[in-house]
Amino acid sequence: MSSQTRAEVVGDFYVSLSELDKIEALKALSHVPTLVIAGEKDRLLPPEHSRRIAAAVPHARLLELRGAGHCPMLEQPEAVNAALYDLAEAVETGRSLPAHEVAS
Repeated sequence: MSSQTRAEVVGDFYVSLSELDKIEALKALSHVPTLVIAGEKDRLLPPEHSRRIAAAVPHARLLELRGAGHCPMLEQPEAVNAALYDLAEAVETGRSLPAHEVAS
């Protein structure tokens, strides 16, 4: 899909993306169990951004996946699915989740 997108469109997208800051909007998630998943090698949304997002949401869990890029759900589906199942179980049981985990 990316290779078929005109360079002008991609350029405009990156300019818009670099100016986008929705950290304040994350306050709406303050009472919602939240899982932020980051790929260690994500060049579109570097892990520093995911760390900032997770830090802005009280009680959010950050999962950083070693070796994953921008699509960890495709690159490491077992790890992503396990984290989602863990989140669902924690919500159901009222159990706390670790704030930050690095997994391979």
